Amino acid sequence: MHDSETHSSRVTHPHHARHVRNYVQQLGLIDLGFSGVDPTWSNHRSGDDHVSARLDRALVNSRWINHYTTAHLQHLIPIASDHCPIFLHTVPAASKSSPFKLYKCWFQLDSCTDTISRSWHQQYSGSPSFQFSSKLKFTRTQLQLWKKMSFGNIESNLQNIQNQLQRCYDNNLTSSHPQVKRLSSSLQQWLSIHKEFFMQKSGDKFIETDRNTSYFHSLANYNKKKSNINAIQGPLGIWYDNRSDIEAIFLNHFAKTQNNSLIQIPDAQEIKDVVFQSGLGILRVMMGFRRLFINNAGILSAQRHIHDNIIIAHEILHSMKTKKINKALVGLKLDMSKAFDRVEWSFLLSIFRQLGFHADWITLIEQCISTSNISILINGSPSSTFSPTQGIRQGDPLSPYLFLFIMEAFSLLMKLNIDSGHLSGIKINRHCSSFNHLFFADDCLLFFQVDSSQMRHLQHLLHIFGQASGQVINMQKSTLFFGKHTSNAHKSCITSILGMKVVGLGDKYLGIPLLLHRSRHQNCQGITDNMYNKLQGWQSKIVNQTGRTTQVNSVLSTMGMYQMHVFKLPETTIQQMDRIQRNYWWNNYNNPHSQKFISWSKSICIGLEIVLKNAKWQVGNGSSINIWTSNWIPSLSSALQDWSDLNTRNYQWVSKLIDTNTEQWNVPLRHQLFTLDQIEDLDHMLLHYPFSKAI
Repeated sequence: MHDSETHSSRVTHPHHARHVRNYVQQLGLIDLGFSGVDPTWSNHRSGDDHVSARLDRALVNSRWINHYTTAHLQHLIPIASDHCPIFLHTVPAASKSSPFKLYKCWFQLDSCTDTISRSWHQQYSGSPSFQFSSKLKFTRTQLQLWKKMSFGNIESNLQNIQNQLQRCYDNNLTSSHPQVKRLSSSLQQWLSIHKEFFMQKSGDKFIETDRNTSYFHSLANYNKKKSNINAIQGPLGIWYDNRSDIEAIFLNHFAKTQNNSLIQIPDAQEIKDVVFQSGLGILRVMMGFRRLFINNAGILSAQRHIHDNIIIAHEILHSMKTKKINKALVGLKLDMSKAFDRVEWSFLLSIFRQLGFHADWITLIEQCISTSNISILINGSPSSTFSPTQGIRQGDPLSPYLFLFIMEAFSLLMKLNIDSGHLSGIKINRHCSSFNHLFFADDCLLFFQVDSSQMRHLQHLLHIFGQASGQVINMQKSTLFFGKHTSNAHKSCITSILGMKVVGLGDKYLGIPLLLHRSRHQNCQGITDNMYNKLQGWQSKIVNQTGRTTQVNSVLSTMGMYQMHVFKLPETTIQQMDRIQRNYWWNNYNNPHSQKFISWSKSICIGLEIVLKNAKWQVGNGSSINIWTSNWIPSLSSALQDWSDLNTRNYQWVSKLIDTNTEQWNVPLRHQLFTLDQIEDLDHMLLHYPFSKAI
């Protein structure tokens, strides 16, 4: 249903996929996803004639997902056919216990806050950090016990209260009876708890006022299905679907791949700024980073933005393709495999020492990255814990700052070899300086003059950097792009030396296509694809008009803003985005025969024209009503026109026709400007709309 599901060098027909996708949306169906190989059909040809696509799939509705929450589809190995067999698993696999989670709805019960307060006052001896961690552990244990003994199951509690209310009504108790009042109040409280519970589980941050719990329940089940790991491909390309095998692969991967101002006590304002943006656990280290980056703009500039890198990259590629640069140029887009997971701690700490960081601050960093224990959450159940030996955790607010120093070392390595003459950068015109790399976190672009010896030296540098830092450059996913004056012989030589492929139209840099298609609409196809993917998790059938309005305004309408910072969207893309939002808002996807509403220009605007054409001004003091262009005389169907034989420049406003002393019409001027019928209407207006009371 998406262009990305077809693998072919031939011209595709995106409108075919669009028709299928729209029909699936009309039926209110959701793609169940899959595990295993991507395409389910292949023509078994090679070269440019090869075509493979995902043709076979499972489509279900939200009620089916709510009933079979753990169901998944598996693509099997094809045998004597050009199609892969598909197998639908509906029997839930045995799972371990889920980890502790704190839900906001618990705090609606006073007993929850009482439990936390009593637990936190438990006394422990030892260092402050030991006391803090011990109190957290004890509080968690007590909350788990409270949840089991006092909170219970939300659905069961609701059913129990409703049964008690029904018995009260069967006994002819009125709504004013104390027992009925107590049960009604309790029912309202647990309904609120039920709504907030599924709202938090669904992760929906927008429809906060909607009490449609069926929507949150369906979204929570959909998110759970998406996050499930039903199978994983091992290092040798073999697929594993057993939980123990999946857990072993994860554990094996992560267990193996893993200045004085900096230590000053932060002031109150710095604490507030950091706490509002991150967690308390890295407070002191974040203070040091803030001071460091404020004082050293070369490492991180507050004025730079991610879109600056995208624009610069496209300008460089445009110059390489079009400008008359009489040199053969080559660019590289490097793909760093699992960049954060592979950071060597010793390399990172040695960078800090070489840069002259304070020893106490380096110790803080070492404690932050080396004293953690990790447990992998697989389908909601935690695995056994282990201590990593390398890597920094993605999602931690400290990690991006740390990784910047890894890339700073790579940048210095490139500059050193440029200065020594082992590598040569490029200049896109005579007035700019030479440059050879453009970095944004782990997204790397390199630019050089084409030379086989330099490319071999670059390959050697990448190997050295990888050995020291732990980073691995994935040559199969890294790509090359060449300048206008690069010969085919040079292209073949560089491709064979580096073992990389030439960049294609589908390759992206920072989420934006690196090479632009001739069709501007094709360059923006990713926006509409993302909108369709987002609609997969939404169910317009069970979301009311207010909820759909919030979803459209907060999510769908903003999905193109990132690309709009770089490119002007074509009119066809804007129309398609509007059509997606309009169809979802009117719920036309689920009911193709629903009432069709006319456009804004044919409804609201036409209505305004009719109102303005027939509306009459109510005369007050006349200071804002034009005599000639405003429709203010009841007997006339339209405004007056200027008399050609009068100098009307002095008579523009109705206030000029009124004697302010008597609040009556200026009789001589009125006879000069109007006919007898119009004067009679003015007399009626004066009697019917006194000036002192008119608006």
